[in-house]
Amino acid sequence: MFVGGFDEWVESARIAAIAGSCARSHRELRSAAKAYTDFAYKVQCFKLPPTMDMLLAWSNLFRCSRTFQNYVCHLRTAMQLLGHNTDGMHGLLMRKAVNAIDKRVGRRPRKPMFLGLDIVVRLVRTMCATQQSDEVALAMCFLACYIFMLRMPSECLPIVLATGTNIDDKAQAVLSVEQDCIKLRLLRRKNREHESVVKRTCWCDNNPAHACTCPVHVLGAYLAGVVPGCQPFGVWDKRSVLQKLRQRLHMIGVPEAAKFRTHDFRRGHARDMQVGGKNLYQILKAGDWKSLAYLAYMDKTELEHCAVAESHLQECINESTDDEIIP
Repeated sequence: MFVGGFDEWVESARIAAIAGSCARSHRELRSAAKAYTDFAYKVQCFKLPPTMDMLLAWSNLFRCSRTFQNYVCHLRTAMQLLGHNTDGMHGLLMRKAVNAIDKRVGRRPRKPMFLGLDIVVRLVRTMCATQQSDEVALAMCFLACYIFMLRMPSECLPIVLATGTNIDDKAQAVLSVEQDCIKLRLLRRKNREHESVVKRTCWCDNNPAHACTCPVHVLGAYLAGVVPGCQPFGVWDKRSVLQKLRQRLHMIGVPEAAKFRTHDFRRGHARDMQVGGKNLYQILKAGDWKSLAYLAYMDKTELEHCAVAESHLQECINESTDDEIIP
């Protein structure tokens, strides 16, 4: 029954259980292990698992506390795969090291910023008015990110137009244009392995001033001219699209344009839904949130704890349903 013996099977099962929980993070595990190994050899103090003193010394090479925390987390997992006890890689001293990094580099967290519908309208109108194909395509990229509340690098830029064949099954993000809606199927989202299906219908009637951002009559109409199977936004990467976003925001006179990030489209839509009177369940479903992390996108003074609890309960009950949110 056990090829190679029971002990070998147990070891294989142990590794599979640990590595299987982070299947998409294997590259990060190797990177963290290599970074620490290079450091340990350079200071001539290589020993596994790393001692707390060595981790504290290693922390002085980092300029970002979050990066240090991620590296330690990945290094800890790598040690577990090797069968080492990692109890000594936790503790209060680790928190002190993180705080020391922030103080050393003078880190000041960026205040919450939002790319709401008012800014999206101005972006789309200004960019489409140029009638330049690249500029219009970029405007539609920004619009798609806002409409579907997407993470730009992993969910918006990979979008391909549906072909209706088996090829679609392997794509990370497939967008279908239908008569009365547009539908986006995401193979996976952050911290989720199963697919998500999101639908958006026409919102022209909600506010005529926002008709230039309608999912069906603007984004859908643009994509109708794209060849199926093509990747309309694939010409950009996360750095270039961020640079172009900040340039366009500066052009239309948005204050502090250089501080915005593409993730602020997701924040902006969540805030717009809150201001528009949508309930918490709708906001959770639209953003595909499974935890209280979504609170960072909201005006906390308007949220009630009982409503939060109720929305989470309803989300669990209706987890298998498709999203269909209209701002």
